Amino acid sequence: MRRILFILAMTGLAAACTTPAPNDGAPVVMREASGSGAQSIASGCDRLVPIYAETTRDGLARENAWIEQRYPGAVKTGQQTTRCGDAMVDVIRIRTAQGREETVWFDITSFFGQTGGGDIDSMLDG
Repeated sequence: MRRILFILAMTGLAAACTTPAPNDGAPVVMREASGSGAQSIASGCDRLVPIYAETTRDGLARENAWIEQRYPGAVKTGQQTTRCGDAMVDVIRIRTAQGREETVWFDITSFFGQTGGGDIDSMLDG
């Protein structure tokens, strides 16, 4: 439970950061089926955007910067963390400035749970 609260807190802190994303590849975006609001996990696992960072805070800032760079004015409408095989993944739903609903799948394995001084469990356990 403490891990979840920490991650939620870090998400809020990262929203204000504008660290540039290191991956300059083409956007990897999943469009939701009209009115469905849901997608299969397998389809998104085939289209992951890798985010490389040393800490959760920096990684979340890079996710936000990636979205802002490719979708100026977009608003997050949902987020969940899941797994694609061995990869930890953030599934972010956005509404673009033009009103389109999009879903972006970020591979967050490199930074998930990292605080810069060790992992979250180590930090919380003292």
